[in-house]
Amino acid sequence: MNGRMETKIKVEEKISRMLSEAPSELVDFYYNISVDKEPKTCVEYIYKVKAFLDTVNKPVADVTDTDIARYMHSIEMREAANGQMKQTSFSYRKMVYTIINSFFNYLYKANKISSNPVACINRPKNTDDIKRRKVTSDDFRKILDQVEEGAGSAKAKERQAKWKSRDNAIFTLFMTTGVRETALTEINISDIDWITGTIKVIDKRYKTHVYQMNAKLENAIKAWLVDRENLLQGTECDALFISNRKQRMCANSVAAIVKKYTGAALEKGISPHKIRAGFCSILYEKTGDIEFVRDAVGHASVITTQRYVVKDNTARTKAAGIMNDII
Repeated sequence: MNGRMETKIKVEEKISRMLSEAPSELVDFYYNISVDKEPKTCVEYIYKVKAFLDTVNKPVADVTDTDIARYMHSIEMREAANGQMKQTSFSYRKMVYTIINSFFNYLYKANKISSNPVACINRPKNTDDIKRRKVTSDDFRKILDQVEEGAGSAKAKERQAKWKSRDNAIFTLFMTTGVRETALTEINISDIDWITGTIKVIDKRYKTHVYQMNAKLENAIKAWLVDRENLLQGTECDALFISNRKQRMCANSVAAIVKKYTGAALEKGISPHKIRAGFCSILYEKTGDIEFVRDAVGHASVITTQRYVVKDNTARTKAAGIMNDII
């Protein structure tokens, strides 16, 4: 079984459990969005709609715009780990709004309700005063150095030692290809072609991408495969990256590893998605060719790639120098 199918089966089992006691309208909504959305995305939609319906606690047909407005107000703050209240991010509030709107818009189009109550609610405005952090090539090197050194206490570093080659291979793969974390977890040993020096990856919407391995990535994977065989001790597993349970790693486990090492290296942990954005920013900075970056990262549209690229003040500094020479 390929990694993509293995992951899909696990996610669909989770969806089945989530829908077992859900309203029929939510079940119908799931089957509608499952046509063009990834199973992982469907989970997020089900979770957010279910949370809303549980909070409102009334039949779907009776939900009003006031119910939705109050709910959107209620999610503006959340309790942090230290017990204090913290403002939620704009991206989170926007996502919740989009999902709830999608749910009621489906019900309206399917003639299950007479109107979409979300139509009366304004979309959340971005009030976050947060500057996007640009991940640089220096950051990439710091992270790889941190993997070599380990993160946390002496005992934690001792536990990490036997997984060092795996974690180094994961980061090197992220940094040299910009691959998504879910796609990374679904790579099998058989997806590596040592003759051509390539790795086949099944990405979103079952698109197949073939990545060329450079020398660093090839060496990192080879080193991991030696340790992987010793760790498995004869256990059969197709997955390239395994957990301490000798099973295929899940996306959450990979994200936790990334956050751990990046937190130690950069003072604040970042996500695999941020590594992907860093890949785009670094390539764009080196080439100045957004179409090249789009093709390299596998985006369907340059518009998407432009959102990934974090620019600094280089252009304005260069412009000031040019105009200084002119005038």
